[in-house]
Amino acid sequence: MFSRKVFLAFYVLMLQALSTANENTSTNACMTTETSTDAKTSTYTTDVKTSTYTTDVKTSTYTTDTTDVKTSTYTTDTTDVKMSTYTTDTTDVETSTYLASTAPMTTTRMNSNNSVNLEDNETEDQASFNYRGMDAGYTDLSLDIGDSYESSVIPYCEGSDKVTVTIDMVIRQLINLDEPEQILVLSAWMRWGWFDCNLVWNVTDYNGTNKIILPIESVWMPDISLYESVAEEFFGLLDYRAIIHSDGTVKYTFPTKLETFCQLDVSRFPFDSQICTLTFGSWVHNGFEIDVTSLVSKVDLSQTKENAEWSITKGEIVRHEVIYGCCPEPYPDVTVYVYMKRKPTGYVINIIIPSMLVTSIAILGFILPVDSGEKIGLQLTVMLTISVFQMLVAEKLPPSADVEPLISTFLKFTLVLSGGSTLMQVLVLNVYYKGHSKMPKTVKYYILQPLSVLTLVPIPGMKNHICKSKPDTQLVKLFHGMTGRKSPSDDITMEPNDPDLWMYLSVILDRLGFGLFVLILISGTAHIFVRMNTE
Repeated sequence: MFSRKVFLAFYVLMLQALSTANENTSTNACMTTETSTDAKTSTYTTDVKTSTYTTDVKTSTYTTDTTDVKTSTYTTDTTDVKMSTYTTDTTDVETSTYLASTAPMTTTRMNSNNSVNLEDNETEDQASFNYRGMDAGYTDLSLDIGDSYESSVIPYCEGSDKVTVTIDMVIRQLINLDEPEQILVLSAWMRWGWFDCNLVWNVTDYNGTNKIILPIESVWMPDISLYESVAEEFFGLLDYRAIIHSDGTVKYTFPTKLETFCQLDVSRFPFDSQICTLTFGSWVHNGFEIDVTSLVSKVDLSQTKENAEWSITKGEIVRHEVIYGCCPEPYPDVTVYVYMKRKPTGYVINIIIPSMLVTSIAILGFILPVDSGEKIGLQLTVMLTISVFQMLVAEKLPPSADVEPLISTFLKFTLVLSGGSTLMQVLVLNVYYKGHSKMPKTVKYYILQPLSVLTLVPIPGMKNHICKSKPDTQLVKLFHGMTGRKSPSDDITMEPNDPDLWMYLSVILDRLGFGLFVLILISGTAHIFVRMNTE
C-alpha cells in the first residue's frame, strides 16, 4: 500500500515537470528577437510559428533558414534598397530581386558614397535598374569587340587615307644624365591618341555604355618608336590599358622610362646648359599611312620632381617631316626638346675653389726664403694636387669631347704655370749657391744692377760705384801722409764680395718670378672666365 502511494506521487511529479516544459516552449514560440530596425529592411528572427524553409514570402524577399513571419526575414549583409544602393549578397525588398556579388565593370554611375548618381528626370528605382543594365551593356560590348575586331590591321577608314596619332609627354623625373656615356634617362608619362573607325558603336545598343577600358593588346596600336633610344625595348609600352570611346577615339596613357642618346656640349662645365632631343615616330609606316602630331607645343612639367644635379627649365614639342635616303616618302616625327641647366654649386665647392687655393699656395712659394730648402717641394706638391683635380673633372666628361671644358683649360693653365714656377725656383737656388765663383762684370752691371732697380731690391755698394779700377795704393798713402787728411778713396763704399752678389741676384730673380707668376695668373684666369660667361 505504501509503495503504491509512493509510485503515484512520483508519477504526479513527472506530469507536472512535463507540463512546465511545454509551457516554456509555447512561450518561446511566440517571441521574436529583432536585430534590425524595420520590417521593410528585413529583420532576423529565431523561432517562428511554423518551422518551414521558404524563399519568397509576403514581402518577396530572399530568406535563409526562415519561416513565415509577419514581416520578419533573415538576411545577410543587407542595406536599405529603397535608397538605391548597390548591395552584395543582399535582398532587394522593393523590386523583389536578389543581387548576388554582381560587381559592376564600370563605375561611371557611382559616387563616393557607393550610391548611383541620378541623372535628369530619373527616379531612384530607375537609376538602380539602369546601372545594372549598363553592366550588361559593358559586357556585351567587350564580347562583341573581341569577336569581330582584328587588332593587327591598321584601321583605314572611309574618307581618311591615313591615321593621325597625337603624341604628348609629361616628364616626371630626370633620373640620370651620364656625361661620359652621353645617355639621358627620364621617367615620363606618354599620352597617345588616335581614331579607330572599327571601334565605333551606338551607345543606345549597349545600355548607354559610352566608353570601355581594354588591354592595349586587344586593339590596334601604332608602331611608335623612340629613334635615339639606347634601351632594348620601349619600357611599359604593352603593359597598360587603353580607354576607347564610342566615337572611335582611343586614348592610351602609360608610364615609361626613356633611355636616349644626348649629344653634350661641356665647354662651359660646370656652368653649362644642355639640350637633349627625343624623336618619336612610326618605324614602318610613312607619312601617307600614319601621321604624327602633338596637341600642345610644350612638355608638361607640372609633375616633375627635382634632380640633385640638373634642373629642367622647359620642354618644347615640334613636328618635323624628314625624307631619308632609303625612301622617297616623308616620315613625320614629333621631336621633344628638353632644356636642362646644371647646378654648379657642388663643383664650385669641391673643384674650383680648392684649385684656386692650391694655386695661391704656389704663389706663396715665392715668399719662402731661398735657403729654406722647401721651395721646390712645395711647387711639386701644387702640381700633383692640380693633376688630381684634372682627373676628377675628366671623370665627369665625355672621353672624346669635341670642345675642351674651360675648367680643364684653367687647370692645365695653372699646371703649366706651376711647372714654370718650379723651373724658376731651380734657377734661383742655382744662383744662390754660386758664391764660390766670381760674378762676371756683364752679369753684375747689365743684369744685377738694372734688375735691382726694377724689383726694388737695394744692393749696398752698388749705387755709389763710379770707378771701375782701384786707386793706386802708394799714391793714396803718400797723399794721406803729406796732408794728414783722408784719402778720397775713403769716401767710396767698398763693393760687396761675390757670394753676397750671387745671393742678391737670387733674391732679385725670386721676386721677379713672383711678379710674373701673379701677373700671368690673374690675366689668364680672367680671360678664361670671361670666355666661360660669353660663350
